[in-house]
Amino acid sequence: MVKLEWSSPVRKAGDRLLPLIPNEIYLEILIYFKPVVSESWSLDALAPESSRHTDSRNLALVCRFFSSIMIPWLYEHLVFTRGTRREHSYLPLCRNILGGNETAMLLAEHVKKCSIRSWGSDGDDSTAKWAAKEMISIYFDAMKNMKSLRALTLLNCAITPSMLKKLKDIPNLTNLTIDTCKLANNVQEKHLRNIRTLKLKSFSFHSLTLNDIAGVGQIFPHIDLDSLLELEATHTLFFDEIQLPSHPIPLESLDVDMITNPLHVETLLRHTPFLKKLRLCIPSKSTPNTKLKLLPDALPLLEEISAPLDALQNIIPGRPISSITINNPLGRYYPTMGTAEVELFKQSAGVISYLKISLQFYLALPLADHFPNVQVLFVQIWNYDGPTNIPWPETPVVDMLNYFVNSRPCFPHLRSLELEINRATMFYEFFDLKTQHEWITEILLPKFPLLHRVQFSAYFFWTYSPSENKWVPSTPDASVIAVALHALPTASGFVDYDGCIEAAVRKCEGIRFL
Repeated sequence: MVKLEWSSPVRKAGDRLLPLIPNEIYLEILIYFKPVVSESWSLDALAPESSRHTDSRNLALVCRFFSSIMIPWLYEHLVFTRGTRREHSYLPLCRNILGGNETAMLLAEHVKKCSIRSWGSDGDDSTAKWAAKEMISIYFDAMKNMKSLRALTLLNCAITPSMLKKLKDIPNLTNLTIDTCKLANNVQEKHLRNIRTLKLKSFSFHSLTLNDIAGVGQIFPHIDLDSLLELEATHTLFFDEIQLPSHPIPLESLDVDMITNPLHVETLLRHTPFLKKLRLCIPSKSTPNTKLKLLPDALPLLEEISAPLDALQNIIPGRPISSITINNPLGRYYPTMGTAEVELFKQSAGVISYLKISLQFYLALPLADHFPNVQVLFVQIWNYDGPTNIPWPETPVVDMLNYFVNSRPCFPHLRSLELEINRATMFYEFFDLKTQHEWITEILLPKFPLLHRVQFSAYFFWTYSPSENKWVPSTPDASVIAVALHALPTASGFVDYDGCIEAAVRKCEGIRFL
């Protein structure tokens, strides 16, 4: 089989050899060519196709070094999206894979994740149904030859008998996400049984309506729990369908968005002695009591907990928890917290190193005195009205930060700080990176000298580079397209720092926004 090989590029001036340029410098340049793949299907619809992908593929044909770096990036995540310009873009590749083409087979080795998006029902259009069925069949058949493929996402799709049958033929699939999907009307029990042959390590299930849960929830009884390490679900109703074995299951992480009946969770947790991470949410403040009744020896390895305050009361005591997040009902303010909650947190058998709390709780007590080993702190400020003598929603951010750092003793070992100041009046401050740099160096660092990471919004985060002795802003991969969407039309309204916003825009220059 053909292989991609490269050596350090040779530099010449005529016949005279020039000194080599370190490959690290080339890599710094090539990073700007790295493709942008949005995990958000709504943003993906806005940016369906990038000319940069095409340009990069063409350049890969003429430079072996460029090819060796770019090819894995270009083919690591394939997105098959219907109804956009990307709909047919991978058909030639998949056909060549099925035809045994050596180059196509080589490219297939780099695929680690595939996403099938927006392949729903076509109503009564028989031609459209036939075309969609054929394309999906080609995509799934090609996946059989992607030996490095580990993760598959089905998003906004109609799951058909053919899909369920072909899933079991993907040889090394370990992660499956089903998001906002429906079962086709002709799916039968025999088709669902194909799921049991998968040895999944991670299974995520997201659905927006109870009708969808009732339909696609039929998949749950067929998940092999003996291999599952991570489970994520929108609703505890899914657990009605799980067939729990009599022996313990190896689950290490459980994430549930909507708890309407704690009994569902309690039943599952009795079978999960290896669980290390637990996240529980409730849909609204009208949801009944969410306290969990756990046996004293349940969850002996639990380290991370994210849950409503009611649930925390029976989970924290006696367990080796080091990370605590207070998770509130949707649309509800944090409850008033104080000494009782501090004493509850102290009942953990572990050393608390991570806290996600409200500003009210932070200001209520000197938490640094009670939890001196906290290294990561996340404080939500947006839903706090503040002291009666401060008009908090209108307060300038610089005054907020000064009040924050001066009102209570600071955590002596804090290395990461995230302040969620989520309000419309701060939009342009999110994109004023020069001002954010001043907040860090002039306000935060004098109080938290060990800080290495700071974040004020989902758009950017800051890290300290010891080698360069400076703070460097970056854009999370999931936010690159969002930053470009905001910055491209009105770039003059933003203040860049160290070329961060410019880099995000440059990454998306080839995207054709609809």
